[in-house]
This record gives sequence, C-alpha cells and structure tokens, in this order.
Amino acid sequence: MAALGVQLPREQACAILDQALRTQRVETARSCLEVLGRMGGAEVVEPLARMMTGEKGKLAEVAARALGWTGLAVAQGPLIAALDREDVRVVAAKALGYVGTVEAVVPLKDAEARYPRDKKLRLAVNQAVTDIQSRLSGASRGQVSLAEGATGHVSLAEGSDAGRLSLAETEAGRLTVAGEDAQ
Repeated sequence: MAALGVQLPREQACAILDQALRTQRVETARSCLEVLGRMGGAEVVEPLARMMTGEKGKLAEVAARALGWTGLAVAQGPLIAALDREDVRVVAAKALGYVGTVEAVVPLKDAEARYPRDKKLRLAVNQAVTDIQSRLSGASRGQVSLAEGATGHVSLAEGSDAGRLSLAETEAGRLTVAGEDAQ
C-alpha cells in the first residue's frame, strides 16, 4: 500500500481495506485508510467516515486523520459528530483544522466546553480555530469571533483594524454601535 500510494485506484484501495479488515490485518487497513485520505476526492469521504464511526481506537483515529487529509469541507459533518467520542475527539478536532469551515467553530468550542479537563482537546480546538481563520479570504488574526448569546453566529470585522466594531446593550435594550444607537 505504501509503495503504490495514490497510484492505486480508489475501488482497489477500498477492496484491499475490506479484505484487511476481514482478515484482521490492522497495519494493512491503516495503510489503506492513509492512502484513501491522501487520494482525496468526495468519493473517499463516505468510506473514511464509515470507518471512523464503525471502528474503535487506532483505526478510527487514522480514519479521522485521513478525513482531514482529504481537504474537503464535506468531511466536516462526520468529524463534528466524532467530537463526542473519547477515542477520536482530539484527532477529529485536529482534522477539522484542515477541512472545517466557519460553521465548525461553534461545535469545536462547544466540545471544548463539554470536556474542560481534556487539555489535548483544548489545544486541538484552539489550533483548529486558528487554521480555519487562516483559510478565510482576507482574514487576519482577531477578525473572526463568536457572537455572544447567539449560537452559531460568527462575525468578520471589515478592514484591517481588529476589534473596531463593538456592540453593547444599553439599559433600554438598545444596541450601541460605535457610539450610535441602533434598534
């Protein structure tokens, strides 16, 4: 598998993976997962996601990592779902750094909040959010932030001055935007 790598047709790699799983050849299965992830393409996401959800331990971790290697946003859904699995949540968070979109930020932060004692997860989430920010067109550090009190809302400040817009609620329930009242 290592020698053939991405030269191998996807169908053949999947067939070798199935055979390796039936005969309990873990290293061969692991190599197949890695090859599928490096192949990329939307057609490898489903078999990798199936392996991540159907397997445990190292094979599930390799499948999660390979989903990240695909570089495809379509891999985001299965990886977000894996954030609650103890055996793969750190790897899934790291993989989201490669494929996650802005929509992955809230689930990442929520997972971090659900598992506050998991230091590896906290580091992986912070790195993933940074990686997602870096892929945004024209974004710079500090421009992407989570909107307080509105789950799933993300703001991107225009221009190069990070933090130049702030919203504050006044006692009358009105919002103050840069010193002006807004309804």
